[in-house]
Amino acid sequence: MHLAYNSRQSESTVYRSLQAGRAFAAAMVVLFHLGLNLAKDKYLGLKILELPFSFGNAGVEFFFVLSGFIIMNAHRADIGRLDRLAPYIRRRVLRIYPIYWIIFLVVFSAALLTPSLYHSVPHNATTIIQSLLLFPLDKVLVGGTGAPVIIVAWTLQYQIFFYFIFAILIADLRCGIVSILAIFVLYMTGLINGTSNLPFPLSFLAQDYFLLFCMGMLIALMINKLKPIHFFYFQYFVLLGLTSRPCKTPATRMNTSFFVQIACTKSLKKR
Repeated sequence: MHLAYNSRQSESTVYRSLQAGRAFAAAMVVLFHLGLNLAKDKYLGLKILELPFSFGNAGVEFFFVLSGFIIMNAHRADIGRLDRLAPYIRRRVLRIYPIYWIIFLVVFSAALLTPSLYHSVPHNATTIIQSLLLFPLDKVLVGGTGAPVIIVAWTLQYQIFFYFIFAILIADLRCGIVSILAIFVLYMTGLINGTSNLPFPLSFLAQDYFLLFCMGMLIALMINKLKPIHFFYFQYFVLLGLTSRPCKTPATRMNTSFFVQIACTKSLKKR
């Protein structure tokens, strides 16, 4: 089985293996968090429940790689074309913000109406607006994941940042490449000196999540040059990726997503 790829395919093109991978990754993330919560003392208090799906958090990284792949696959022809910037921005905004705003407002309103949760959400107008726009926020100031109200929205903060960098690629190829290289240099600086020692927002930018997006872009560019792989090797790539996750080093985390993504993109296209 092999992937029939066409550079003119739009984002609506659906790959069977990617859909399966997306569903599997989502399930693993849910089970990962379920295990962590059930292991807490205020619930079941069984620490052993953390183990079965301890690798499930790799699903988050898979989504980042998948996003890079989809964006490059859908907008490769737009790179360096300033006239394509406005349609790109419109599509990205409509894809993320409307649903996020609805969920945000529901959760935020519920917290304000619940005495025990009233102080769990920000009351500063600036912080609320920044949260609505998915701007990166300093964890030291807002606590938690850096995304108040909806704590898992930190992933969307990186998603929006990636969309912004790709917008630069569309507006001007050279500026886009320079921006990516600058982030890579910052990431290497964080590895050497420690990300926690960098001031915000450099500490946000120096995480390896953006490199996962770039990995997906790279796969989209090289997919035509890879030979189709047998299903046996598909299983090998997935297994290798998942079993490497517990090491929890940045390089291993990226290898995890890289192996799984290659396996998925080289599988059968949905007909």
